Amino acid sequence: MEREILFCITAVQMGIVEPSVLKEIGKDLSLKKIKSARAELIRRASIPQDKIKTIEQAVDITASVHQHNYKKILSNDLMKKLIKEAFGNSIDISNEGEVRPSYPRINIEQNDIGIHRITDESPQRYETLKEIGSGGIGKVLLSFDRHIGRN
Repeated sequence: MEREILFCITAVQMGIVEPSVLKEIGKDLSLKKIKSARAELIRRASIPQDKIKTIEQAVDITASVHQHNYKKILSNDLMKKLIKEAFGNSIDISNEGEVRPSYPRINIEQNDIGIHRITDESPQRYETLKEIGSGGIGKVLLSFDRHIGRN
């Protein structure tokens, strides 16, 4: 998966593919609609074989500089920034360079009706039932939410 992500980012950096294509691929990857980001990018962008070879060569050069440690390449702050810009929130890169498709997120538009008033907050809304635990910076309380009718 790490080499595939590097392939995709390299294709964008070379100007062969528009970043918007990767955002859509990233969404489909996180929803598990596709298995291979590389194959999907080639298909959607109709990348010709000679360009695929050029991208692969660039990936090989980058990989050889880093002893083919793809996780190390992807954990680089600049690379993480490029991945975030290209894939949006659909892919997370751990500090160790591990690629993890993000869980699908619900995007809420600011102009959605009632977004700022999902529910009223009132002093009597929560009834504290018991303390579950406490630590150096706070407590964990079990409370009953009268508005939704559950703990």
